[in-house]
Amino acid sequence: MIDLDFVKRVAKRGGKFASVSVPALALDISVVFICMNYFGFIYQVAVICGFLAGVTFGYVFNYFWVFKGTERGKLTGYGIFLLIDLCGLVFVTLGVTYLVEFHELSVVAARIVMSVVFGLTSFFANTFLNFKLV
Repeated sequence: MIDLDFVKRVAKRGGKFASVSVPALALDISVVFICMNYFGFIYQVAVICGFLAGVTFGYVFNYFWVFKGTERGKLTGYGIFLLIDLCGLVFVTLGVTYLVEFHELSVVAARIVMSVVFGLTSFFANTFLNFKLV
């Protein structure tokens, strides 16, 4: 039998996680744009810089709002959050490269596609492995 209370708690956290992810992605894409257009970075390096800026922003809001009440310490939680997202960084950078090089998507469009794919993975990994609030 499905525990509806459990499903509701996960869905509520998912909505909060998504609402944090939108401005984090906006920051990410802004950093990518600035790195490419003002500093001349190749897009793979720009994607890494943007990803790290977005992840750091996202962690603060996720820790204090989405996963409020966790018993996980701030630094330990950030370390695990960053480890999950560093795995995502490899996945996202390779995915963006693939979409840009083989499917001719723009860097921004490829980054948005990869953010949706990895965002879901990050949410579930942090919900069930890192903060364990369900």
